[in-house]
Amino acid sequence: MALKFSGGVEPRLWPPLIDGTYAIVLTLLVIELPALTLDLLHDYNHEELGVAVLISSLLRLIGGYLGVFLVVYDIWSKKRRLLEISEQHFRISGFENFVVLFSLFLATLLPPLYYVLNQVRQDYLVHPLLGRASWLEQIEIDTVSILFLLDGVLIYVLILLGAIRRCRQIRKCQSLKLSDQVLATELMDADAQLRALRWDAALRVLLAPLIFIAGRAWLPPPGPALIYGFSGLWQTRPKPSH
Repeated sequence: MALKFSGGVEPRLWPPLIDGTYAIVLTLLVIELPALTLDLLHDYNHEELGVAVLISSLLRLIGGYLGVFLVVYDIWSKKRRLLEISEQHFRISGFENFVVLFSLFLATLLPPLYYVLNQVRQDYLVHPLLGRASWLEQIEIDTVSILFLLDGVLIYVLILLGAIRRCRQIRKCQSLKLSDQVLATELMDADAQLRALRWDAALRVLLAPLIFIAGRAWLPPPGPALIYGFSGLWQTRPKPSH
């Protein structure tokens, strides 16, 4: 009996799973925030470090979570845009099934990786203030940061590949010189949206390592997460067809 990867699923069946998965991802981010806050308060309990140090640490924590929240929202919105176009004009292939499933798996890794990153970063910063030797080295924090960065970048890469594939399919349809003017106009609009999505996803992939380098060199947290998160709110607008 021959084996083959699962066949294509109707594009309309993906949005509920994607919406549910990203809702869970955002919920996990919120659930972990109180635990990290309590750990932070515990570290500062009965220590003469001053209120300013405590407040700055809390702001770093909340600011970082805001940045990750915005990144997750941006990933979700881009994936939904891609699926809406697919639902209107295409059937999804077995390869794209794999791409969507793998990107969902990567999305579920965002909360635990960020939780670990926050925890090790907090331990690394707090222990010297308390007069204790840190059990961490900078390279260990950098390793966790790179893993978190790669996880997010891979999701954008998969969105980029999906947009490129759909653009090629639309151009093949346009090359047939369709007699249906309404369909031709719809394909032009879809092509414009896909090109805008492709540009935005590529920009996110290129921007991620630059933000990481800036954070490693001179930009303290939560600066990198906030900059990357808010930058995702600016998206390319496709030109309407005439």
